[in-house]
Amino acid sequence: MKVSFKTKRHARIPKHAWHICLYTDVNSLSGVDSVSEEIHSLASHATNGAVRAIDGKAQNWILCQLETDNSKPVSTTAEAIFSQLPNDCQNLVLYVSLPLDFPELERALETIFIRLILNGYRVDKFREENISDHQLRSVTVLTPEGYSELAKSVWSYAAALREGRRFAMDLVNAPSNYKTPEMIAGIVSKRARKSGYRCKVFDKKAIGKLGLSALLAVNQGSTLPPRFLIVEYKPRGKKAGNLI
Repeated sequence: MKVSFKTKRHARIPKHAWHICLYTDVNSLSGVDSVSEEIHSLASHATNGAVRAIDGKAQNWILCQLETDNSKPVSTTAEAIFSQLPNDCQNLVLYVSLPLDFPELERALETIFIRLILNGYRVDKFREENISDHQLRSVTVLTPEGYSELAKSVWSYAAALREGRRFAMDLVNAPSNYKTPEMIAGIVSKRARKSGYRCKVFDKKAIGKLGLSALLAVNQGSTLPPRFLIVEYKPRGKKAGNLI
């Protein structure tokens, strides 16, 4: 997925894209050249927290007015937004018209970004059909002046969380005859080497030496040998905390 960050004025917008506009006040839309008078009019009559989808000939819009008093969680609004986004959406433009003093701005952006990049998640590994044409291909984030670095930083953090969540979701959705103990141990060990944390794998004999009799008892119901993993992450320069 290609991601680009631009300031609102005079930004080139991908054709045939869906547009999501986040704002707190209709006046904040005045800096968005691509927002037509019709959109302004509809936004001015929207109630707080409302999500309104507008289908046009060349453009599709979802307007979302966020509340500044935190009376409605951003996560709830994010679900409402992306429930209206079609699964075959390939190009998306996200207009961020939130003020820099918006309550917990970074957390709000993080919530929206994570929901955005997880949108359309599918279990592709075991499909025979090619569904690559139904994936989000490009995201353009339009922000006010002086907002870009914050948005990029939050997006990087959200993308890292997304990677971990997709990894967990892929494992959960994989069939049991695929995610064997040996396979899972191999995947975790490989990711440990890549990400800089330690992973120690114990086979059946080593598990017995550890005295994990209950684990071995459960494994008697399987034809596959067990694995036991110890994963440790120790950030450099950080003092060791209390072990729990």
